[in-house]
Amino acid sequence: MSLPTIVFLLLSFAIILIGAELFTNGIEWVGRKLDLAEGAVGSVLAAVGTALPETMIPLGALLAGG
Repeated sequence: MSLPTIVFLLLSFAIILIGAELFTNGIEWVGRKLDLAEGAVGSVLAAVGTALPETMIPLGALLAGG
């Protein structure tokens, strides 16, 4: 592998880690604002948040298609 490829791979990895950290902190704060227990935050909010992109693709296709 060439040096630009390795740098790009490491930079991409860092962006994914930062995004995961922000998502986790955001879900925790939403749970606190809604006054939910930690178990509810982990099992409901995090599950919905991580499954949302996969759910929106078929939903968008159903709404846009004929």
